[in-house]
Amino acid sequence: MWARKRIDIGWTDLWFGFRKTYCKVDRTIAAQDAESAFTPRDRSLACLSVRSGFDLLLTGLRMPAGSEVLVSAVTILDMVRIIESHDLIAVPIDIDPSTMQLDLGTLQNAIKPQTRAILVAHLFGAILDLSEICSIAQRNDLLLIEDCAQCFDGNRYTGHPGSDVVMFSFGPIKTSTALAGALLVVRDQTLLKRMKSTHQTWPIQPQAEFRVRVRTYSLLKLASGRRTFAILVWILRWLGKNRDETLNGAVRNFPADQFFTRRRRQPCNALLQLMKHRIDRFDASRQDRRSRLGRMLADGIGLSDRDDNMRVPSAATQYHTWWVFPLCCDERHQLIEQLRYSGFDATAVSQMQAVPSIVGNLADSPVTAQRLVDSMCFLPLYPEMSEQAISQMIKIVDQHAKTRNQPFQADSPLE
Repeated sequence: MWARKRIDIGWTDLWFGFRKTYCKVDRTIAAQDAESAFTPRDRSLACLSVRSGFDLLLTGLRMPAGSEVLVSAVTILDMVRIIESHDLIAVPIDIDPSTMQLDLGTLQNAIKPQTRAILVAHLFGAILDLSEICSIAQRNDLLLIEDCAQCFDGNRYTGHPGSDVVMFSFGPIKTSTALAGALLVVRDQTLLKRMKSTHQTWPIQPQAEFRVRVRTYSLLKLASGRRTFAILVWILRWLGKNRDETLNGAVRNFPADQFFTRRRRQPCNALLQLMKHRIDRFDASRQDRRSRLGRMLADGIGLSDRDDNMRVPSAATQYHTWWVFPLCCDERHQLIEQLRYSGFDATAVSQMQAVPSIVGNLADSPVTAQRLVDSMCFLPLYPEMSEQAISQMIKIVDQHAKTRNQPFQADSPLE
């Protein structure tokens, strides 16, 4: 069975990270090396996660209470939680489903005297053209923040030149993962100094904790092979365990009640070194293969223009790394059942949510975002997959489109 996701890290990289937890190194040098990996060091900050960096950013900005941040209507709700923790208001801006770009008319109408910033999320590996959004931000004196957690592409994309802050993630399921960590590129030197000053007051993540993390994700990597994953699925079924709950629980970082205390820490030296190591050894050919497979799958499905009940969000974006492959389908659970039966571990479980609208705000309610989230599932896609596997998924989706109102018969395997 093709697992829903494979951890994008090699065994030698895992050994490098594990070994570094026992090594002593000057912390200042480790941080500087990580921060200068693909952008000038005097513009970067290495931190524990994008959530940690975003928290530092809002602390450094010192926006008045009640200020509004315009956000992509589909995002990780933890980002909204951080905004609200600073007594700010997150205002969702609906999106164009074909590109996942912000709706420019809604964005313009949402700008008020209390608006201070725009937070744009590049979703699913699609890298948006921010030229018009950048012009809107500059005309209205707004800070433009790019959330690039899902679209790392080495030094081939380091953010739009007009953005004020760009955030990259190296979390466990991200491209070129270091199992944690993030890099923020900050244009304003004064703001960056304030962020670093606050960061230095946070406790440092223990090396031993990161060592355990490396061991845990080594086991998860081992379990993601086709045969081992099939055995794992069989064991979970035999034990009566829910597959989605078990797999997502295995990669959950911290309990909800420790959201801020565990994120308000500095990365340990081993993590800083592993981030530098992973960025330096970014494999562009591997990324390009995933992009080709993603485009092959999107073009093969090709349903967005002829079937309103099924679409591939972000498929119209020209610059796409296909970090994950989303598919919106009115009968998604039936499609997932068909895919799993045929050896593809599709899932509807995701941290991506529609941001709730703000009562009394004139911005349109994010109806499109909510509709997408309610119908979205994710198909396996990574460089190890064969073109034959991609073609098989295309056939399954096509057959589902033709027979979606009929109950799935598990004794009639798809070919």
